[in-house]
Amino acid sequence: MAILFAEGFEEAFIGIGERNGIQFATYDYSKCIEILTKREKMNEQQAEDYLENQVMGARSGETDLRYLPSFLTKMTFDEYKQIDSQIGG
Repeated sequence: MAILFAEGFEEAFIGIGERNGIQFATYDYSKCIEILTKREKMNEQQAEDYLENQVMGARSGETDLRYLPSFLTKMTFDEYKQIDSQIGG
């Protein structure tokens, strides 16, 4: 199955994640908001609404894109693993 990528958010791309054998693209949520505020001249609330309704909400199913809060993108691999195990990964 093909991995979906969010067009225009290349600078926010973190990498490819995998859960239950399904791969998906992951993005830094805060960086996506920053891209929308600069590129589309949106305020932060408009950017959040657009991202959640038009980008994240436009997809459904196992191959959805994943948007991670920016604080997670600064974590080490071990910190990711710890959080993943706590949420049932």
